[in-house]
Amino acid sequence: MTRGNYMTYEADEAGSRSKNRFKFEVFWGLNKFLDVFLESQEFTMVFDYVCDIELHYDGSYEFYQVKTSSAKSYTTSKLTTVGKKKKSIIGTLYKIRSKEIKEGSKLSKLAIVSNLQFNDPLANAQPNAELAFTQISDKNKEKILSSLKKEFNDEEINLKDIFFITTDLPIHSYKETMIGKINTFYNEIYEDDIIKPAALLNVLAEEVQLRADFEGQFDSYNDVLEKKGLSANRFEVILDKYSERMFSMAQKCREEIKLVIKNPVRRVEYFKYIQILLSDIKRTFHLRELMKSITEDIQVKLIELDDGETFDFARQYIEITEIKFPIEYSKNEKEIFALIALIKLEEMM
Repeated sequence: MTRGNYMTYEADEAGSRSKNRFKFEVFWGLNKFLDVFLESQEFTMVFDYVCDIELHYDGSYEFYQVKTSSAKSYTTSKLTTVGKKKKSIIGTLYKIRSKEIKEGSKLSKLAIVSNLQFNDPLANAQPNAELAFTQISDKNKEKILSSLKKEFNDEEINLKDIFFITTDLPIHSYKETMIGKINTFYNEIYEDDIIKPAALLNVLAEEVQLRADFEGQFDSYNDVLEKKGLSANRFEVILDKYSERMFSMAQKCREEIKLVIKNPVRRVEYFKYIQILLSDIKRTFHLRELMKSITEDIQVKLIELDDGETFDFARQYIEITEIKFPIEYSKNEKEIFALIALIKLEEMM
């Protein structure tokens, strides 16, 4: 069975979206994009056309409707209430399924994504777990089936592959969380530390927001993918261009040392430790924990440091900190370790 003809799907006519309202959906989409990219590079993510977030593979679609709320939990009543709109929340999503059943095309994966837990005794409390509507309590399932039958003129309702997902992306600090996600993702792909992860996140968010905001006519499916979609190939191009522009952590350390240490011989003494320490930090848990502790401690002690270059701060810091470095570290190694922590701290600001 083949997937449906995308150009016959009904576009979401929710009206012109507020950029601020759609920001969370954009960042959730990016979050999902990073997860999918680690598994496959043969896809395009479409933003705000038929659904908030869509995944397009060669043989299938996935549609995600993102709904945030300040309530305590997401109830079946909230999903099924029609109100002033023609369709309920679940009904709006089910329009896709109804079309596919009528056309005899492959059924797409459908999901409602929320910051809230779904109020059902069988719901999984784990974040990002996919709760299948076929697996919820009979009481809630019957309420959803009854509501959908009313909205779709007593059609045979099929809830297979329709899910509720509770995201762990916080609605009030999603950008800060995504900075950390970008940093981890970049390290996994390039096996190197990224300089200014917040800057890369902004580049990607702007790229996606342009596609989400585009409201024009589309002549073909490829036209939709080009104007509303971010492909894995385009994503790789952005990453590669960003990487070419930015210093690696090792290069950044060398540049900071050059600003303070003018003697070439002394510079080399410092340079030889940079890559060794960076590699050790990557593969050693207790050094990563030490890096976190030093980063936190530096923020407290910055007020005690005299003005100067970043490496000046690092050298001053090791003289006043009470944190214990590995006993085998030389003074130069401690200073480089503190420099790495300072650079990471600057990137997060």
